[in-house]
Amino acid sequence: MSVQVKHGGLLTTIQDLGRYSYQKYGVVVGGAMDEASHKLANLLVGNEWDAATLEMTLIGPELLFLQDSIFAICGAPFQATVEGDLVPIERPVYVRKGTTLKVGSSKNGCRAYMAFRGGIEAPLILGSRSTYERGGFGGLHGGRLKKDDIIPLKDYNVRDNFEIQKDNFSTTRWFVPSYTKKAVIRVIEGRQYSLFRPESIWHFFTKKYKISLDSDRMGYRLTGEKLTFIKHVELVSEGTAFGTIQVPPDGQPIVLMADRQTTGGYPKLANVISIDLPLLAQQKPGDEIQFQKISLDVAQKLYQEKERSFRKLAFILKELNR
Repeated sequence: MSVQVKHGGLLTTIQDLGRYSYQKYGVVVGGAMDEASHKLANLLVGNEWDAATLEMTLIGPELLFLQDSIFAICGAPFQATVEGDLVPIERPVYVRKGTTLKVGSSKNGCRAYMAFRGGIEAPLILGSRSTYERGGFGGLHGGRLKKDDIIPLKDYNVRDNFEIQKDNFSTTRWFVPSYTKKAVIRVIEGRQYSLFRPESIWHFFTKKYKISLDSDRMGYRLTGEKLTFIKHVELVSEGTAFGTIQVPPDGQPIVLMADRQTTGGYPKLANVISIDLPLLAQQKPGDEIQFQKISLDVAQKLYQEKERSFRKLAFILKELNR
């Protein structure tokens, strides 16, 4: 079971939920930038939600299916076609051997995720198949997909429970929405919140910040009102997290993303709450965002509610895929 890459797109990599428990050795976590879309794409094709998917950024790839396959695309509403016919996203799609899928771009959002039934059989490195480009490992060859790469897929019986039609592709009547456009990102206080001047904190929560062109999977650099400190302090580097907002001496905040460094010594003003990380990951350079402060208790309740609804959805989709 495999798929041939005819064109890799702008930045298409293999990602799962990341490489945990190795930050103490300097190994970044990595993984999908938008975990929610990654998980949903997997569930739609009957996979466990941690199976590896293709993360497509801004412009998607062109793929030739070497076997009958079922896939699903979730996240930003990228335009995709099979043999020239527009194919819907956010639902499972069956394609025959020898057909070509072209994934274009999206007017909204930044990333989409493509899951294949059975999952991608890339090598496991430290328990993950995620690509870490800066380190040159993970995925197929440590980098983004390129022409003539062969993506190995795990075996499965495609004809077990899917209605086969005579078109270029077959799909379902039902779908699950995966993309939400929202530019207000909720945060909780960071460990060094008290080091910032009150007027800077006021600016941070009332002014919009633009995502710089100098942003990537490691971090989103923001430009806007300069943030200042009450006094200069030297901090000991400490562990970082997905969504940590640190402020270097130039006063322009940086949001640490999936491929963040393992430690950081800049003061941390805030942390993006877990359920808003997918929303932030769908913002692209040039987009403006605004931050809203909430309490840790509220953030935890929102996370618990989101987890309950997602697990309910996972159960329903599992029943549909039986």
